[in-house]
Amino acid sequence: MKSLVNLFITSFIFVLTAYSQETNLTEVLLPERSPKSLIEQSVGLTKFKISYNRPSKKGRVIFGNLVPFGDLWRTGANANTTITASTPFTIAKKQINAGTYAIFTIPNKEYWEIILYSDHNGWGTPEKIDESKIVLKTKINTKHLTSAVESFSINFTDLNSNKANLNLEWENTRVTIPIYLDTKKYALNNINSFLSPHELNFRKMANYLISEGIELEKSLDICDQIIEKNKGQLSGVWGYHFKALAYKKLNKPRDSKSQIEQGIKYVNSIESLSNEYKKELINILKENKIF
Repeated sequence: MKSLVNLFITSFIFVLTAYSQETNLTEVLLPERSPKSLIEQSVGLTKFKISYNRPSKKGRVIFGNLVPFGDLWRTGANANTTITASTPFTIAKKQINAGTYAIFTIPNKEYWEIILYSDHNGWGTPEKIDESKIVLKTKINTKHLTSAVESFSINFTDLNSNKANLNLEWENTRVTIPIYLDTKKYALNNINSFLSPHELNFRKMANYLISEGIELEKSLDICDQIIEKNKGQLSGVWGYHFKALAYKKLNKPRDSKSQIEQGIKYVNSIESLSNEYKKELINILKENKIF
């Protein structure tokens, strides 16, 4: 029965498309029962896109009824729900190459099976799963939501540079898929290959390395370049600020204090600065915090 329904829908769309092309038919615009949604989210240096359709509950019992437990589900409505990533990413300790994949799921009451499938241009679900096209298959426990979600929703939460949670939510069920990224690897490659001498780029690189607590010795060299390239200028103070932070991360409080003192001396030497602005900069140096 399922195969006949899918065949009917596919045939209908094919015929309508062919007819439209042959007759230059302009299709009447009407609301979709399951509106299409496109999510674009940057996580670290990776760009994600989620394309899916959003069916609504409309008073129906969804899981265990409309979407039977134990059956393969398209994870939405209409065409394949897809995820696109610009860099490799990891789910359940499995690294997945950059690219586009269909998201299929097998809902159960206590857990869902999550499947990423390399063939992502289909409609609905495949008549038969090709095992060679399964890129990922893993089980993730469900979470009960006290407030029902009317329209099926996919969203990203809990973002940082190296991780994000991808949530699937409908009715009173949420499934959270942790996604991990090797952002530090790509950031370090960018830093090591970057040739622009602009001072702002040095500040961005120093800030990133110190914030992540990586390559701290390299961050000290970058701070020296900030100071050297901005002698007598306001921007030079950031070299002392970041250098003090790097020494703090390296657990060298004396060196950190020395950089703060040098920074204060540097600020006071810039005659063009007002006393009020000097006071603000000195406070930033003394606070010795990432911002």
